[in-house]
Amino acid sequence: MKVSVIMPVYNRAEQTRKLLDKLMYCKRNYPQTEIIVVENGSDEDMSFLEEYDIVLRHCEKGVSRARNLALDICTGDYITFIDNDDWIAGYYLDIIYEHIQTKADWYIWQWYSDETFDDMSDLDLNAPLKKQVALWGYCFKKGLFDGVRFDLDDPYGDKKIADVLRPDTKGELIEIPMYRYRFLGNAGSICHELWKQTHTTSQD
Repeated sequence: MKVSVIMPVYNRAEQTRKLLDKLMYCKRNYPQTEIIVVENGSDEDMSFLEEYDIVLRHCEKGVSRARNLALDICTGDYITFIDNDDWIAGYYLDIIYEHIQTKADWYIWQWYSDETFDDMSDLDLNAPLKKQVALWGYCFKKGLFDGVRFDLDDPYGDKKIADVLRPDTKGELIEIPMYRYRFLGNAGSICHELWKQTHTTSQD
């Protein structure tokens, strides 16, 4: 099977280069992996992206626009999303390819917010959005996005995930930390705001 990794890129050139280096390392055992990078209106010089073995596209500014473009061209059986200002484990693709052999509709994994471990072990697989609202926390069957695209006028594009994780889908928990979200370094980011909204709601 084949995994498509979708990464919108907006500025943060140094972090993006490091993340792509890690992805190239992860891909070494899975050459079929499709890495789609969509640069969307960066102010920084991102010409280094052309050095990598990736599917590179450009579009106007907007993370939803970038994700939609990638969804239109991706060819993988499964799709996963990465934000270019975060970090992944060196075994990221190893674990994904191991688990998709079960052919679940989607997978959700453990992760870190900076140095804090966000334990998902008590996750209700029938209500995953109560624990994880960010796209980067999942791997999806491509077919789940048939007819689903992100709203360009919604700054919190991740919310569209509710249209993907429908009640008739089945998911599995990967009990291994796969992702590190840069919480403190991204105080103004979309995921940061979503995280605050979700956790505030869960405490009310």
